[in-house]
Amino acid sequence: MKTLVTECDSLDIRQLAHETGLCHGTTYQWGWYHSNGTIKGVIGIAVLRERLLLVSKQAETHIKEFVPITYSTGSGGGRRPWFQCPACRRRVAILYKHGVRFRCRRCWGLVYPSQYPQIAARSCGKPL
Repeated sequence: MKTLVTECDSLDIRQLAHETGLCHGTTYQWGWYHSNGTIKGVIGIAVLRERLLLVSKQAETHIKEFVPITYSTGSGGGRRPWFQCPACRRRVAILYKHGVRFRCRRCWGLVYPSQYPQIAARSCGKPL
């Protein structure tokens, strides 16, 4: 069976833009948490012109990856940011960390839980 998107850490450009503003020259840390509240993973993010620098640590090695950002124009004139997948160059809202790199769902071959109803039904629980 394929890996579910819910099993991978993810970066959503909409959430990053909302919470950080994606202002050129800013740096911050982004983290993921286990259900019990403990930290699962952390990456450093530096906002550069038209791209992000993602820095993570795997064992004693620092992994650096540049992720391009593109923009689309809305009907009201606003700009909406998108990631450009580092592997396939598709414009996507969410990148997934599967291993040490960030890629889009298609590049990793990830699937949504709704594509496997038997798993989705098990994870939703049962009425009492």
